[in-house]
Amino acid sequence: MTSTNAASKKAREVYHDLMVKAWVDGDLSVLDEYIVADTYDYSPLHPPEMGTKGFAGIIKAFRGALSDVKLEHSDVAEGDIVTHFWKLTGVHDKGPLFGSKPDGKTVTLSGISAVRVKDGKVVGRWSQLDIYGLLVQLGTIPKVL
Repeated sequence: MTSTNAASKKAREVYHDLMVKAWVDGDLSVLDEYIVADTYDYSPLHPPEMGTKGFAGIIKAFRGALSDVKLEHSDVAEGDIVTHFWKLTGVHDKGPLFGSKPDGKTVTLSGISAVRVKDGKVVGRWSQLDIYGLLVQLGTIPKVL
């Protein structure tokens, strides 16, 4: 294994561990453990924000609305960059989500995140999410096609 492959493997392990512990287990302490305080998080769900506050808010909102949260994912890594393809599912039975009342249906949010990992910590995070698909599932907006 070359050092580049070792760096890629470590970066993948860091981000995988972060996602499972935060999203599935609900352990938000891992955000500060795995993400440097002065990094920016770029997500369509909040303005670019330094630190973990925005990311934590997203996780809290979903975990506060959904039970039985599951995460399916795969990723590719090149050096210290990990591109993570993921699908989050849960039963909408705990609380409102994007203004939609719980109805007991399973909803899915999918997305792609790219993260830069340096010295075992995330130093940059950029995400794109299927917000349209989620809002259609929640009945917030009509399906176009």
